[in-house]
Amino acid sequence: MSRNLDAIIFGASSYTGQFVIEEALEILKDFRWGIAGRNEKKLKRMLSDIEAKVKKDLSYIPIIIADVNDTSSLEIMAKQCRIVLNCCGPYNILGEPVVKACIDAGTHHVDITGEPQFIGNMLLKYNDLAKEKGVYIVYACGLESVPAELGYACEILKLERQLNKEKLPPTKPKLWLKPFPHQIETSHRYYCYFPATDKFVIERSQRYFYASQEKRPIQFQSYIGFRSVKAIFEILCLTSFWLALLWPFYVILLLILSQFTWSRKALLRSPHLFSFGLVSVEKPLESVQNTIEFAMTLKAKGRYHEVPDFIEPKKELVVRISGKNPIYGVTSNAMLICAKTILNENSKMPDNGGVLSPASAFAKTQIIEEIKRTKYGLKFDVIKT
Repeated sequence: MSRNLDAIIFGASSYTGQFVIEEALEILKDFRWGIAGRNEKKLKRMLSDIEAKVKKDLSYIPIIIADVNDTSSLEIMAKQCRIVLNCCGPYNILGEPVVKACIDAGTHHVDITGEPQFIGNMLLKYNDLAKEKGVYIVYACGLESVPAELGYACEILKLERQLNKEKLPPTKPKLWLKPFPHQIETSHRYYCYFPATDKFVIERSQRYFYASQEKRPIQFQSYIGFRSVKAIFEILCLTSFWLALLWPFYVILLLILSQFTWSRKALLRSPHLFSFGLVSVEKPLESVQNTIEFAMTLKAKGRYHEVPDFIEPKKELVVRISGKNPIYGVTSNAMLICAKTILNENSKMPDNGGVLSPASAFAKTQIIEEIKRTKYGLKFDVIKT
């Protein structure tokens, strides 16, 4: 079967898939691409809605019918393109059949998973096979999913013991986790530990770089920053310190609730009650999404490559990454740019294939500059050097 398309967006009728399609009209304008899902009527209706919104004729976009419960349909879909953009989650339940179909067809695959158990399983099962086939399976090309990490915490520890067999060199001084609220030099907020998927993905990247290029691994911890807010009709004022202090107890509570069937159902049914109105089962309005801003501050301390480990690291760098609409806007743009990079800069990617993190896959490409230029592009500011 000929590959008449460069890319196929699978799970296109999902809420995230609709964002990816809308952004693909610009980012993939120089490529032949189509959409796929299990419900043809729903896909056509979704395209019609996007047509009305962008005021363009989208009848040229091909529709492919594929279902995660029908292996043959996934294989037919994968054989029609060079890369599949998989928007169909949760990946731990629905992701593996798509990955397998892509590898069997010799087709690249990107997803926006934030589920460490899925990432670990794909590494264990398919990394060697993907290399043999010359296929890139790049995971976590968007924002992570913290609830998935909490729900599978015990399974993640088992996977890490199987994955992390290669011995890394000792790193000094040890970057210890700061369990209590603290401030950093460039911010007035109080910070507390944040159990994000970033750590799992970054550690896999560090192991890859050490094994393949003998690069000294970094140590990494992630924190969430709080600013003072007024709550309960402005009677109770919660300072940033108290919010940071209460945060670990809130995370522990969610972890405990995620372990039981009845409480998991309650979390899924009424997320607004457990998130103080921040999370809802209702679809967010795009006008509201575009008002949401985020910032991520990266504080690094280290030494030059030729400096021995016993010397105290004194070189410091602080970079702030910021943007708008992080959940859907940045995620959809990042996923599309990752796919575009695989199509355009394949020769700059490592190992001729494999199951890789974005850092491992795109370290030598121009992906950062590409992401900066998108509609929801990221801004990089050097705060301290």
